[in-house]
Amino acid sequence: MHKITWDQNTTRPGIGRFLAEHSTVKSKKIGHMKSHKHVNGCSPTPGGVCDRFLIDDFVDAKEVATLLQIAEKGMSKGSKSVLGPTIMDVNSGWVLNAGAYQPRSIYAKGPVFSEEEYSTYRHVTERLKQSIETHFGLTALFFTAPTFITREASDAEGSWKPKTLHDEYWHPHVDKNNTEHYDYSGLVYLSTSGFDFEGGSLQFFDDPSQLDCSAMDPLAVEPPVEPGPCEVVGRPSLEIEPRAGRAVVFGSGPENPHRVTRVTKGTRFVLSFWFTCDARREMKSFLDGKMHVRFGENIDHEL
Repeated sequence: MHKITWDQNTTRPGIGRFLAEHSTVKSKKIGHMKSHKHVNGCSPTPGGVCDRFLIDDFVDAKEVATLLQIAEKGMSKGSKSVLGPTIMDVNSGWVLNAGAYQPRSIYAKGPVFSEEEYSTYRHVTERLKQSIETHFGLTALFFTAPTFITREASDAEGSWKPKTLHDEYWHPHVDKNNTEHYDYSGLVYLSTSGFDFEGGSLQFFDDPSQLDCSAMDPLAVEPPVEPGPCEVVGRPSLEIEPRAGRAVVFGSGPENPHRVTRVTKGTRFVLSFWFTCDARREMKSFLDGKMHVRFGENIDHEL
């Protein structure tokens, strides 16, 4: 297993080469990927050397503070409990707390964020898109919905227990299996492993033998009675410890099964973005509290 810690002293190009060289792609991957149009010059190519890359100090300390402020203000509109996972989509204004089955609107009583906060969020998104285009040499790439700020929190006593499948955020998965038009996934960390929290590392699995996905395989010889998540049965191929300001990008398809390990103490914040090669799935403008709804309506109409 290869591990990148928060304080590893490597240059940006070195990190990029390291991840590329240790992105071995096998023929069989997690689950059953949904069919989706392959766009030449954009869609990730399974078996290629550009499956993942990492940039330290992608956002500076001021930007991290602003993004954390957005998270705290928005998530305060949900449940009072801060333990477990909380997901907030700034675009649509929905926040889903641990144990909840339905999200709540943070915009129900009007605007929540300042223009400066919106501007920071927007600029980080645009910079990440440009970095992906440059690194992978893409001819076209589009920002798509949704985007999340996620908080995962735990107390030292371990008093919090998951109540829903959403609460169990630590299972291996493939992003494209969840939303088929995703082509590239981007993470921007807002807190640091070993300082703000314990656990919560990002793990990649390059070999099918590292995972047992029989519980989610409807084509198995003996299909599961109750489908469930994949389970880790081997050491990960690559493990990355979050560091505030660090960005990680990887292809969203079956070339990159991954998971977040369970946070055992403290609070972990991460900003998650997705990008698509399908122009029909582009979200051209956002951060008005309504764009996410219009985005869905436009797609339904076009398709």
